[in-house]
Amino acid sequence: MPGGLRYRAQSAQLFQPIAQGSIPPRLPGQHARPLDYHGPDATAVDFQAGWTWKNKGGDWIDADGVQQGPKPWASLKIVAPEWTETAFSVDITAMLAEAIRRDIPFAFLLRGNTVTDTHTRFGAKPARVVVTMVDGHEQDLALLFAGSAVIASPAQSMPTMTLPAFYEFATPAEVPASAVLHFVATVKNRYTKPDAALFLLRPDRTLPAPRPGGVDGGTLDADITNVPSIIGAHRYLDSEPADAYIHHDTRASHAKNIGAEQNYSPELFGGAVDTTKYPYVGAGKWLNPSPSTKVVKGAEIPHGPVAPGLGALRVEIAKDPQAVEGAFAAYAGFGVSRLEMPLPVDKLGLCDHLFVRQYFSWAPIDGQPDSLDLSEVKAIYKGPNNTVPAWTDVAGKFGIVPTHDTIVGGFSGSSGAGDGWEMRLAWSFPLTGKPGPQMGGLQVGWHLYDFMQQRHPLGKSSAGSTKPHGWGKVGGVLYARRWYCIETELKLNSVDKPGIKPDGTPHVINGVQQFWTADGELRVWIDGMPAWEDTGLVFRTNPARPRPADWKGLSMYPIRNLGVRSLLLNTYIGGTSPSTRPHMHYYAGLAYGTEYIGPMKGLT
Repeated sequence: MPGGLRYRAQSAQLFQPIAQGSIPPRLPGQHARPLDYHGPDATAVDFQAGWTWKNKGGDWIDADGVQQGPKPWASLKIVAPEWTETAFSVDITAMLAEAIRRDIPFAFLLRGNTVTDTHTRFGAKPARVVVTMVDGHEQDLALLFAGSAVIASPAQSMPTMTLPAFYEFATPAEVPASAVLHFVATVKNRYTKPDAALFLLRPDRTLPAPRPGGVDGGTLDADITNVPSIIGAHRYLDSEPADAYIHHDTRASHAKNIGAEQNYSPELFGGAVDTTKYPYVGAGKWLNPSPSTKVVKGAEIPHGPVAPGLGALRVEIAKDPQAVEGAFAAYAGFGVSRLEMPLPVDKLGLCDHLFVRQYFSWAPIDGQPDSLDLSEVKAIYKGPNNTVPAWTDVAGKFGIVPTHDTIVGGFSGSSGAGDGWEMRLAWSFPLTGKPGPQMGGLQVGWHLYDFMQQRHPLGKSSAGSTKPHGWGKVGGVLYARRWYCIETELKLNSVDKPGIKPDGTPHVINGVQQFWTADGELRVWIDGMPAWEDTGLVFRTNPARPRPADWKGLSMYPIRNLGVRSLLLNTYIGGTSPSTRPHMHYYAGLAYGTEYIGPMKGLT
């Protein structure tokens, strides 16, 4: 497994800067493409990655080494005539020396009153740190980041910011003889307190302890299918043919349509057993393969397999021919794959608690670099008659996840209630134009936006989750050519008790009592380490949407209890625009079951 930077928290730089606030419009009537959503804010160390501060406004150590302690590393009075830009300087030698001693990024918090403004990196007079080295020569440290510590979302491209503020400067190779911070400030109310203080930022960058336990599936999962809690597994062995993992249905198209109920055994709907239909046909294999999906040997993976003897399921994301400047793309979201693996008949639609473990890796192709250049974002036309100027997306969906999507509920904002659900994983290329801790990786997390407010019994979005969808300091960024063990846990909410609204009255729709309890759970582990968790969620309600009286079974309605129906691998570009950046996704070591699985044994 390749070495190097692996987790977001390990980066030598704390904050992600941007090169500019937006990409200027290039088509008539086009809006600028915003870029200023990277970096920290009052609640997050890294807004896009979902890495949050433990303390709103920043986590610091004071001059006594105390976390959130009161003793500043330096202090000063910001006293100036009202609305007059005034220069200030303060000695920060001890704070810089401590950052070097602890081997942490030189990032700090300048605390001051909220009616005082100062300049950002994009202002006319950004802050400077001038150091005098032991040999007597002076140098300016590069300003990597400057942004307000009180705003609710990143806004580092504004020319000025309100104190308190976050700063990060490049760290010199050795402790200097002196270091002085120079900045300008404008006091907007002379009657406010002038006290200002500096604290060394130190968010918790330690990696969490891996979860103990997990199944004993033997070395490299050799015996994993013998574990009682395991429903199925794909090892993608070099020694086995692709057909051991992918089912190529030779029947007529109408008879192999995985989205048509008529192609599933009638016992799922109260009828007789028919083993010539799904889920008996192709049991335990991927259905609906596309030309972009292929089982490959370990030698075909340029950066190497998870382990010798193991291959992978490869998904190729090619560049769309429509992804060129000025193209007419209509509503061209780019569907790369929609593989599905139905659960066994005794669990299909009934399973309400599922762990899915997969090993994931990605890599650019066609000689592309790991990071996306701003020039790769194209101005295109979308919408009715290709008349709406827009920008290409640099994001999409990925990952092997549980699903029970239907014709009436699942994708495009329709998940939830009694109609169906899905919860794909989201990926995006960081679009910053500057080096930093996100670059060379994909930002990843949950795509819960299809659970919209009108689908939740209490009117909440994202199934009731209020947490950032990114997977934080452990899993919020997955770097190229590294293999990550991703395990998700889905515990669907209960639907056996009458739903009660906040005012204490029964939840009734059109005279029908709705059954649900807000006790759903969702978790993620990366390499066995906890990365994300939320509880109190609602993914489904009962009763499920009934089929029309004249239903012909040509698509899919909710089955049984709206439990997990299948595993889904939906690789998608967008949004609603074509793909501009070719790259490969690789999946290996798939296992799914009813108990925590954990990483494979025998990996080095």
